[in-house]
Amino acid sequence: MQKTLTLLFLVSLPIFLMAQPAEEEVSPRRKAMDNVEALKKGVLIVRLPSNAKKIKALSDLQNTPGLKPKVKSRVSRKLETTIAEGQSDNRTMVAIFREKYLFSELCFIYDTAVVQLKKGITDGYFLNDALEIDPGISIAGKNWFSLYIGYLDATQQSGAEAFILTDSSLNELPPPFPTAIRLDNLSYLINKALAPEIAVRKRMEKAVKKLQEKLKSFYEGG
Repeated sequence: MQKTLTLLFLVSLPIFLMAQPAEEEVSPRRKAMDNVEALKKGVLIVRLPSNAKKIKALSDLQNTPGLKPKVKSRVSRKLETTIAEGQSDNRTMVAIFREKYLFSELCFIYDTAVVQLKKGITDGYFLNDALEIDPGISIAGKNWFSLYIGYLDATQQSGAEAFILTDSSLNELPPPFPTAIRLDNLSYLINKALAPEIAVRKRMEKAVKKLQEKLKSFYEGG
């Protein structure tokens, strides 16, 4: 009798398993909605360009033994200009995000601090609006996403620049999440030639405004 029951059980098991509803896969849109809702309640970490590689290369060149005085002077001026312009552009970027981005809380770091971010360190490297490290800024206990300026085609740096958004694993968020907000490089180059004092501001204003609008529209449109 026991053998018969065992045999019946084994025979009916596949039928029983087939009858169970398969676990529904989460659709890309549902994942995107979950992410945008998490961002709304969390914080967007903006990774500011540090120009670290360029600055190091210029510093190394400046300190090259035997470098001719004229060349050294030229390199020094280039280094000073790179640092000054970088700081000015980042201050502008911070100010515009503060003004135009209202979708979630904001934090700022230099792109070089992504190392700490990957390690799960929650404070000690975030920047205030003057680009100074503020130990009082923390993301402990918060859902966070990050944004950086990158290329739409990561394999080459000749592609269009854009705001790229990532999750907390630093993986780029796929569509339909509103990401890869293109920067208007054509207008930027024209303004840089004709009105350099407004070039960065105009470029950032347009991109940040578009980011805010897309996130708000997606969140409300669900």
